[in-house]
Amino acid sequence: MSNPASGRSRLHDTLQPGTALLAAAILLPAVLFALASWQSYADALHDAEVRVERTVGILHEHAVKVFETNRLVIDQVGERLRVMDWAREEDRAALHQLQLRLQDQLDQVATITIVDAQGRMRASGRTYPADPNVSFAKRDWFQALKEANLPLPYISRAHTGPQSGKQVFNVAGGIRDRQGAFQGVTAVSVDRSYFEDFYRSVDPEFDHNVILVREDGQILAREPSTSVAALTMSGAMMQRIRSSPSGSFRLLSQIDGVERIFSYRKVGGYPVFVGFGISVPSALAPWRRNLLDFGIVAILASLALLAVSNLAIRQTRREQLARKQWQNTADALQEEARERERIGEQLRQAQKMESVGRLTGGIAHDFNNLLSIVVGNLDLLRQRMADGDERHVRLVSNAIDGARRASALTHRLLAFSRQQPLDPAPVDANKLMSDMCDLVRRTLSENIAVETVLADGLWPIFADANQLESIILNLAVNARDAMPDGGRITMETANAHLEEAYAALHPDVGAGEYVLIAVSDTGTGMTPDIKEKVFEPFFTTKPVGKGTGLGLSQVHGFVKQSGGHVSIRSEVGQGTTIAMYLPRLDTSRDAAQACAHPMAQEQN
Repeated sequence: MSNPASGRSRLHDTLQPGTALLAAAILLPAVLFALASWQSYADALHDAEVRVERTVGILHEHAVKVFETNRLVIDQVGERLRVMDWAREEDRAALHQLQLRLQDQLDQVATITIVDAQGRMRASGRTYPADPNVSFAKRDWFQALKEANLPLPYISRAHTGPQSGKQVFNVAGGIRDRQGAFQGVTAVSVDRSYFEDFYRSVDPEFDHNVILVREDGQILAREPSTSVAALTMSGAMMQRIRSSPSGSFRLLSQIDGVERIFSYRKVGGYPVFVGFGISVPSALAPWRRNLLDFGIVAILASLALLAVSNLAIRQTRREQLARKQWQNTADALQEEARERERIGEQLRQAQKMESVGRLTGGIAHDFNNLLSIVVGNLDLLRQRMADGDERHVRLVSNAIDGARRASALTHRLLAFSRQQPLDPAPVDANKLMSDMCDLVRRTLSENIAVETVLADGLWPIFADANQLESIILNLAVNARDAMPDGGRITMETANAHLEEAYAALHPDVGAGEYVLIAVSDTGTGMTPDIKEKVFEPFFTTKPVGKGTGLGLSQVHGFVKQSGGHVSIRSEVGQGTTIAMYLPRLDTSRDAAQACAHPMAQEQN
């Protein structure tokens, strides 16, 4: 006869582990889902903060260039006024033509106006002759410049221009004689839509906000546009501006009530700040998309565990087998999730570099066009001052040198954005490296040894030899800077075949035959977080004034424009290797490109 108590005991022993597994089937996926969601949430906010900081840097550079261009316009008009005879019709007409030409050449300029010491309009880029009955005596910019000889142009509040009819703000400079007496004002009316159109094109992927504001809260330009004229000084942004020239924080906009991740910077020495923000809901959009993936994984894992727990209640042996099977399934799902995240990160990085490249290229083109105007006018001015004061000639020459260095900087920006003109031709990389060896040794310190490792039977490549030489020299100089106490630089070549598996892990390169050109050093190396950013423009670990942050971004742009791939290997204390993979010369394809190349350059 069976014992009922013994049966109940066996039932209890069977149900207890089954109940525990059933609870684990619900709780464990929920905990994993919560942890993964929290990590994804933090990553999304961090990515948005990095994106905001990078973008506000670009906006700051753009604003500095525009304000400096307006300053040069004021100076150029001022030079003309020094030799101006207002009684001569020819001089008045020539001044008006100069105003018209500058207005046509510079998209941001709506009107250039010259006002006399009483505030009456004396010359206008809109009408000829100017109407002396039009008075600007009560305008803030006129009053400020009349009272003080300011070192920088005065930035007025935004208003509707009486001549252009557009929403503008004035960048105005005082006119003073040799004794310092106030003679009037040159006012450049800047079209707000120029800034707002540019801001509209910045980072269209996210719901963003860009603002250009004076230090007293007066809004000069904003995208999205607003009818609000000024920020309150008690608001979060203005409080931050009063305490620091730059910063990053989260704020609730006093204009539209949207919470944003926000960053701002002061525009050079001007009392103006540019700010950029991404709305928190927009920044968290990737996190919301990830929640669906995490939820599916959690539900699948939970269903699998429930099935296993049901079998475990019936049979301990099957429970152990099912638990092991579940563990394998969970490991595979986690590995798949990690692989998807890694590939997605690479794709986001490639898209980020492409987006920054397009934005950087557009700014470089516009800035290069402005520099052409500046250099041309400065050259003409230097020619006309050939017999003038030597100090003035030297100042103009220094300005020309600075403008040309800025032009060289724009070419490096174009290299990063893959918009520089190239002159590709078949190249023997071994010969190029051998020819450069002496140049590299002369460039480096005596305590740095240079070695070359050149592969036999190296395939030819199709590239711009001059640009490639510049890239290799740039890498050698970077390697030198990483070895302040001396060391060894190795320049090597090799034939390389990139497999499909490698291409699958790197979405920006296809499988095939390449020529490897690598520059290695035994220097300080890089941490992983620095290594991830080295190809981004304006990122540098060198002290201020020692580097532009465009060296490795120029390498990246050149290699990608040449159809290749660049990678970096670096460990702290172990040195760094920059490896460039350039496609092997395809005789039929590259010959056709070479024939079409001169025409393509001519069209460009």
